[in-house]
This record gives sequence, structure tokens and C-alpha cells, in this order.
Amino acid sequence: MTAWIRAATKDTPGSIRAGYRLNGKALVGYGDPAFTAPFAAAAAVDAGSQPWLNALWPRFAAPSGGYFADSIALQSMLLISNNTWLP
Repeated sequence: MTAWIRAATKDTPGSIRAGYRLNGKALVGYGDPAFTAPFAAAAAVDAGSQPWLNALWPRFAAPSGGYFADSIALQSMLLISNNTWLP
């Protein structure tokens, strides 16, 4: 996922769009933290993706004002920062 989104956006976090077709084409012309944050969570599993993760973080770390996007961003932030609770 990380390799694909980095190639699709030419390593530009602001180019991540709110949804993609299976062929890789963007569904819409705007971005949304609900889509950016999970790509950051995917990048967190690869130490070589740290610069990409650092570039993504500010794109979703500030509240957007939308419950849905902010909830997904928070879940991603908890995972990335290793602050999840493991029962």
C-alpha cells in the first residue's frame, strides 16, 4: 500500500485523494484525513518509510471538525504512536 500510494501521489501527501478505484484512479478531486491517516498507519510498519510517515502526520494530526475523519485519524495515531491497548 505504501509503495503504491507514494507512486500514485509522486511522494506528495497533499495529493492523496478521498478514495480510489481498483485501477488506481482517484474517485474524487479532494483529500480527506479519513483516507490519509490509514496510509500513514501502513507506512508505520516499515522503518524505511519514516520520512513519508513524517510528511503524512501533519495532514491528519489536527482535528478536521468531522467526526468520521477525526475518529479514523485518532485510531491511526494511536496505532502509529504505539499507544494501543492490547488486552
